[in-house]
Amino acid sequence: MLQRIEKILPPVALPEHLPGDTGLDSAVLIDIETTGLSPERSFVYLIGQIRFLENGERQLRQYFAENAAQEAELLRAFFQSLKKSDVLIQYNGDRFDLPFLAKRAAKLDVPCPLEHIPSLDLYKIIHPLKNVLGLIDGRQQTVESLLGTGRIEARSGKELIAAYADFTESGSETARQLILSHNEADIRGLSGLLCLSAYEPLFHTEQGIPLYRAKAQPYLSYDGTPRNELLLYFHPREPYPAPILGTAHGCMLRVQENEGIIKIPIYTGELRYYYADYREYWYFPEEDEALHRSVAVYADRSHRIPATADTCYTRKTGDFLPEWSEFQNPVFKKERRDPTAWFEFTKELRQNRSFFEAYAGYIVRHILSQK
Repeated sequence: MLQRIEKILPPVALPEHLPGDTGLDSAVLIDIETTGLSPERSFVYLIGQIRFLENGERQLRQYFAENAAQEAELLRAFFQSLKKSDVLIQYNGDRFDLPFLAKRAAKLDVPCPLEHIPSLDLYKIIHPLKNVLGLIDGRQQTVESLLGTGRIEARSGKELIAAYADFTESGSETARQLILSHNEADIRGLSGLLCLSAYEPLFHTEQGIPLYRAKAQPYLSYDGTPRNELLLYFHPREPYPAPILGTAHGCMLRVQENEGIIKIPIYTGELRYYYADYREYWYFPEEDEALHRSVAVYADRSHRIPATADTCYTRKTGDFLPEWSEFQNPVFKKERRDPTAWFEFTKELRQNRSFFEAYAGYIVRHILSQK
């Protein structure tokens, strides 16, 4: 007979914003246990879910199938518990849990409502932050350890499969409790991962990042060379549960709790602007620059040679900021094939707040895009 286990869990501290701006009344945390990874050769034997009650407590419900014959009943019971207003919150469930449930339901001819219910996968929030958070892997238990959710249970999926085999063969209550406690630990752990919502604004920086300060300042590099850098300061929407430190091409992003800083190198010196169609230009070695044929026709022919892609440029001296995809035009380079381009850090840009905020968002996206 299908087992239904219910208990009330004490309230926990929750972030001001849940991931995806999901409301507490619509959040349903779910986690499943299966006998293997393939829905063709394995089945679901346990589904756990948590709902938040009005008084802040959490209602835990687990559907446990004692054998494969009860899987269809388990799926029906779980699906019937869902509402149209629910948002299913899970960890890596978009790739595993939800497709597994849908495929098993189809195989057993059980009506499945999952395609009509929104899903929120917390793994998709943490995965792009793996490097800047210093995570060795993306497992839920690894993330819980980083965030300090208090979890002490650390069973693996293989251990659970072996425990369920032991239960089906011997009816071991020890094995049953081990399985249920692991599932409960996983789903309670999801409550502790809801604070990942604090990082969500980092993935929506197309409109820029609100800054409270921007300044350029000199510093000495490790070899004592004088250099300049741009510092951009911001406050996260809410404190980050774990500090972030990311770097890319000399830029740095660091956020600790409610303080964020972006550091960007300023190049001071001479750079080159490369013209697109070098066939329309002459290169003048003595002046070290190219001129369009319409202008160069008046110059002494003995001082010019046909420009190539590498010599078709004009030079400019000033302060420059980096970019790697189109952000600001025109762009300059040290050499034509350099992956880093530079745009002039003009007086007008130094006085433009909207520029700084848009550029902050651009740099954050660039750092997070690094593999």
